[in-house]
Amino acid sequence: MSTNVFERYVAWNTVVHRLDPRTKLTFMVVLFISALLYASPVYNLLVFAVVLVAGALGGIVQRHWRTLIGILVPVAALTMVLWPFFVKGGTPVLDVSPWGSWRIVLTREALAFALAMGLRIVTMITTVYIFLATTSFSDMALGLYRMGIPYRLSFFVSATLRQMESLMEGVRQIQEARQARGESIGDGSLLERMRKIARLLVPFMTISLPRIEQLTISLETRAWGTARERHPYRTLRLTTADLVGVALAVCLLVAVLYTRFVLKAGLIPGITL
Repeated sequence: MSTNVFERYVAWNTVVHRLDPRTKLTFMVVLFISALLYASPVYNLLVFAVVLVAGALGGIVQRHWRTLIGILVPVAALTMVLWPFFVKGGTPVLDVSPWGSWRIVLTREALAFALAMGLRIVTMITTVYIFLATTSFSDMALGLYRMGIPYRLSFFVSATLRQMESLMEGVRQIQEARQARGESIGDGSLLERMRKIARLLVPFMTISLPRIEQLTISLETRAWGTARERHPYRTLRLTTADLVGVALAVCLLVAVLYTRFVLKAGLIPGITL
């Protein structure tokens, strides 16, 4: 299965797929805010659980769990390994001086904060993945436009993601062509692999520049951008499920703001960055 995030959309008949793109965008923003406000592994885990429920309702967790694990595990592991060394304060669990005056101190609070940061990044990546896997690019552009985003910006966001899909497919074809000639990018030392990846730039530019030029010519021939007011041929209507989704998003946002700023919860006391 390909791990290209930009080619994940399949028009399944699920609750999440049928939702209005504005509803999904609203929920995604609320989940981003929730993940960013909390710095406690318990609260970040609760937000991640909400994301998993949404992914399960859309059939993404069941069908794409291998791809998600392949993306999330390395990112979360790297985050949780690096963060403890940048957090100060708390109860030490490890205090060593392996090289003279260089001292390594790991605290219980720092490890908890690192876990929270790993869950935060995993939550945000999974949220975007689910959104891209359940929303077509045209629906995304139309939803952004109906939410008040200028049409030019909405179109460019959709067009950029669409071009990323084709460019990633081009990279995959280049890699397969080199592997057919007996060259493996994953073999050799780190420097050798970097050199092999650098050699992909020339064929990648050869593929990508004509596609960008074709898109530019297509827009110019259609006099794109001359009309001051846009009239999309499709209309978006909020259904009962959309209203329920927006209500749940608002309730989640209120609960997050209340626990974070009124109850002063969701933080790890006694640490500094």
